[in-house]
Amino acid sequence: MSLARFITFLGCGACLLWLQACSSVSITPIQAELQSQMAEIALPKPGSRLEQLVVQELKQNIIDRTAPKNYSLKISISEGGASTVAVRGTSSTLRTTATTLTFTLTENETGETVLTDSLSASASSGSVSGRYAQEQSVQFSNERLAKLLANRLINRVALYIANTNTEDRP
Repeated sequence: MSLARFITFLGCGACLLWLQACSSVSITPIQAELQSQMAEIALPKPGSRLEQLVVQELKQNIIDRTAPKNYSLKISISEGGASTVAVRGTSSTLRTTATTLTFTLTENETGETVLTDSLSASASSGSVSGRYAQEQSVQFSNERLAKLLANRLINRVALYIANTNTEDRP
């Protein structure tokens, strides 16, 4: 019986050493490697509160004031309505809010559209009894969705740049 415990102990020790070795591996996000190229994107002037949140999120992640702007980004964000879902047998309802972000990346030199896409996300918020609280809940959901979609936009553009960089290599 003690031999079985000793083998189990050695096996657990080997697994722990292996996990420790794996934990020292650092994985950098794709945006960090492509930061200089993503800084070449001129950001749009926001027209609404949600667009302002998207641009703010983009500035925090990809802006570099010294880089030449070789690309222009245009965005449009729309709130899809809020729908209510009631669960039978209970008195609670959930409000589902949908938001869509449409963007176009254009090369400034040629005027060619190099990337266009539409991203959507939805969120559910809990039931709130007051009318004002319901409106605030929907507004908060839309703002959080705008930030989420901005991060998805950054990832989408980073993947596009990474893909074009691999195509340019021999």
